[in-house]
Amino acid sequence: MNKLKYFPQIDSLRAISVIGVIIYHLEINFFETKLFPGGYVGVDIFFLISGYLITGILYNEFLEREKISFLNFYLRRIRRIIPAILFLLFIVLILSFFLTLPNDLVKISEISISNLFFISNIEEIALS
Repeated sequence: MNKLKYFPQIDSLRAISVIGVIIYHLEINFFETKLFPGGYVGVDIFFLISGYLITGILYNEFLEREKISFLNFYLRRIRRIIPAILFLLFIVLILSFFLTLPNDLVKISEISISNLFFISNIEEIALS
């Protein structure tokens, strides 16, 4: 399979987009003006980069096999993402056990379960 050429500039764009979102959520004001008020632009940049990379992966697969297996694509994504999310949720739950009140621990556990099944946004909509 033709591997996508690595561009370090893409990592730089990712970093800039993530930093922008973090600064936005910190709500830092500079002379009563919100610093980086367009923080969600970082989310758009991140999605654009992801789309570029995913399209390249699928395009290369098509060139090599003359077909695209979305099942294999999603299985590769699951193998890559699930271990990281399990580790993160494990750490969050352990820390929450020691650092939060019982009611908060219950809420964090519920959110963790919804995150495990990638439905956290659905839960937030339902709670609104």
